[in-house]
Amino acid sequence: MAPPIPRRDVTPHAPIPDPEKYLAIGLNYADHGAEASKPGMETPEYQIWFNGQASCIIGPYSDIVAPEVSDKMDDEDELVV
Repeated sequence: MAPPIPRRDVTPHAPIPDPEKYLAIGLNYADHGAEASKPGMETPEYQIWFNGQASCIIGPYSDIVAPEVSDKMDDEDELVV
């Protein structure tokens, strides 16, 4: 077995470099569904799938770079598994 590598010597990256696409499920847990229902959105009976831009996938310590044409950023994180 190889010796362990100290965490300080490791730089984590996005798990899949250059993915073609990523798909996500919206309102995928009860608290998020309840949070969304406050503005008047009903909790869906079935899963809501949506696609995200693969270019937005970054590693855990990467800088978040706003496009020049944006004046607002969404602060919601996604965990890709």
